[in-house]
Amino acid sequence: MTESAIVSGYADADQDFQWAVAMASFAEILKQSFYADPAGIDSIEQIIIAQAGRDADRTEFSALFQTAKLLLP
Repeated sequence: MTESAIVSGYADADQDFQWAVAMASFAEILKQSFYADPAGIDSIEQIIIAQAGRDADRTEFSALFQTAKLLLP
């Protein structure tokens, strides 16, 4: 599989999959994992903001994310 196929596949993925990837990526950043990419925080934020109104849990997480983002090094 080529890189372009993966990227276009992710962009076409459903919202729940994108949310799961964003949550996993953010968790890696929070625990300062070797696999974390802190430079991706803006992409994670875009997904969170876009989906904040889908349900109460995502709305609450969006507010928590904004607070946590301010505390990141």
